[in-house]
Amino acid sequence: MNTASTKDEEVQTAPAKKPRAPRKTAAKKPAAKAKKESVDQKPTPPPSQVIKEGKDPIEKPAEETISAEELGKLMMKAVAEKMEQTPPATETKAPLQKKSSITDVEVAKKLINIFQSAQDRKLQFNLGFDYVRRLLEYKTCYYTGIPFTEDGPMARSFDRIDSAKGYIEGNVVACTIDINGKKSNLTYKEIESLYVKLAKLHGNAKKYPKVLILGNARHGKDTLAELLNKHFGMTFKSSSEAAAEIFIYDELKDEMGYETFEQCFKDRENHRDIWYRMITDFNGEDRARLAKEIISNSDCYVGMRNIDEFHGAKELFEHIIWVDASERLPEEVGSFTIPKSEAHFIIENNTTLEDFERKAIKLGKLLFR
Repeated sequence: MNTASTKDEEVQTAPAKKPRAPRKTAAKKPAAKAKKESVDQKPTPPPSQVIKEGKDPIEKPAEETISAEELGKLMMKAVAEKMEQTPPATETKAPLQKKSSITDVEVAKKLINIFQSAQDRKLQFNLGFDYVRRLLEYKTCYYTGIPFTEDGPMARSFDRIDSAKGYIEGNVVACTIDINGKKSNLTYKEIESLYVKLAKLHGNAKKYPKVLILGNARHGKDTLAELLNKHFGMTFKSSSEAAAEIFIYDELKDEMGYETFEQCFKDRENHRDIWYRMITDFNGEDRARLAKEIISNSDCYVGMRNIDEFHGAKELFEHIIWVDASERLPEEVGSFTIPKSEAHFIIENNTTLEDFERKAIKLGKLLFR
């Protein structure tokens, strides 16, 4: 297939080519103006396009158990060392981004407060210094988009998206005090279910195209879905989660000794072949059975693995996306049998989480315009 470029050379038609190292001094040339598409016609899925860069946020730092006092000492020591090591202004090149207005001391104090709260409530904690800094830099509420104020009900607070989980990266967001109180201890699934039902009841649910996200294990499929949900409101369900809810947990809990659904779902990484076989058997003669179950209540199916299931269900989806982190993570050998060439879009996840989020936003604008 031929290769074409769009703005910043970030989207290319497949096969995806390894990007050249970015030039540090030369300005990028503006891309040619994209041909305007007709809104009266259903767009034909384009050839595979590559959206580069990113970081796999699935890998989390190892959790350590220390006291709040010890954490405080470590944080303040780190702040002092960082301030001493700051290079002189003469060595600093012209910055491309605005300097953060949040000081290291402010970040350290907030990190200590969150850690103490997690300790007092016996909740899991693994938030990093930079993660908390980003939360303090956000200007608007994660849930509503309302700008934060210095005080009052619209002031900043931190919330766990899923109240059943602890203070772990990916589960903590910045939101207003007002919405934090209204959300209370509702889980993410409960809120999602409530929204979908109320939207349908009032007849104003936004119509999204059906999306399928593919890729190797741990390459960032779920993270892409979470980012598209965060920025565009797209709902999603993974094949493993849906299968576990529908039948796998009930069938394996006695054999494997699972006491909870969460325990079963977490252990899936150790039994991929078993889950693959069970999903294949569930689909039976209707190879699209699980896919139909998922998209009946969600906009996106994450993590299909079987090529036969894919051929039976691919007509259900308007967009097929492949998440590729192959430059830093191995590709699967075994139960994952769908080739990259089947995707309409390829989004690369080989650098940082910030880059991956930027690419996800760009992709979302293409999908949901």
